Amino acid sequence: MINVRSDDVCVVVGKRRGGKSYFFRHLLLPFKRRIIWDYNHEHGDMGFCLHYSNQLKEAWEKGLFHIVFQPYDRTKEAFNSFLEACQPFRNFVLGIEEAERYAIAKQELEKTVPALRQFIDVGRHNGVGIFVTARRINRLHQDIPANADHIFVFKTHKPQDLDLLSEWLSDKVYVLKEGSLKPFCFIHYDDRAGTTTLRPPV
Repeated sequence: MINVRSDDVCVVVGKRRGGKSYFFRHLLLPFKRRIIWDYNHEHGDMGFCLHYSNQLKEAWEKGLFHIVFQPYDRTKEAFNSFLEACQPFRNFVLGIEEAERYAIAKQELEKTVPALRQFIDVGRHNGVGIFVTARRINRLHQDIPANADHIFVFKTHKPQDLDLLSEWLSDKVYVLKEGSLKPFCFIHYDDRAGTTTLRPPV
């Protein structure tokens, strides 16, 4: 059993068509208060769909706590405005698809996406969990996996990603390096329990 709390930081990584987004979806479903940055517009049936940041406050005040934000503007500035609009809210799970497009490795979050930096630093104090997906963990700003309570790794093969993942997956990284991880199976690193487990298909 995977025990994920609403104020956890969770990272889901892996190649396309490996089960990442499907798992991300089911990871979020149990939580009654959630806002999803739905980059590819594929989670519309999970809640009330919005497209503009100025709609968020009114929706939240009306008690619409299952929000799927499907942006027409996918720029970094629009993403930061979306996060700024979410900052007054408390006790919810923030889901971010394709996080490596915004939280880019070796770029300062304080300058590029300051609102995300704020969520990483103080989100837990406000009861906010951060659940993200990324195709390449090597391209994701390392402050996110470094603060993760859970890392879920689906099929991936790039050497740079495997080298980085070995920090968390220890002896289980050989499954990825050998290419023997079966479709829709994943490796789960649980920081709280101090365990790394090979999980069955989602």
